[in-house]
Amino acid sequence: MSGAAGSVNPEKPVGTLRLRTWLPLLTIILSGILVYHNSLAGPFVFDDEEAAERMRKEAQETFNKCAQIAALENNPGMSLIFDQIENMAAALHKNNEAMMQGGTLDPNKMQANIMAAVKLKELKIWIQSKMEGYKREIGIKGSA
Repeated sequence: MSGAAGSVNPEKPVGTLRLRTWLPLLTIILSGILVYHNSLAGPFVFDDEEAAERMRKEAQETFNKCAQIAALENNPGMSLIFDQIENMAAALHKNNEAMMQGGTLDPNKMQANIMAAVKLKELKIWIQSKMEGYKREIGIKGSA
């Protein structure tokens, strides 16, 4: 009956094969328990709260900057604002030209118009540079 299905080889006991298979794993588990048995009774202490808080803040700042960029770039009102800035500056320059052609030169009004136009242009440049700065800071390539 040697060779029949279900027969047991008398030379190799069944329990020995199972013990050889599981012995390395059991040794590792028991070694781990012996090494760490003193520390397993104590409470878990998460001592890296500062790093976790810092990472949370950085992630929130990055998200806020991305939201600001998306709100500015994807907002059709932004291009309207830029157009209005350009239109107001152009109107101030036209007002100065009209004063010069009409002979009603008022240096104070002209200077105020020039300063207002310059400030409007500076506002537009500041908004654009802020957007580009945010993009560089969070690693988005500039559109220019």
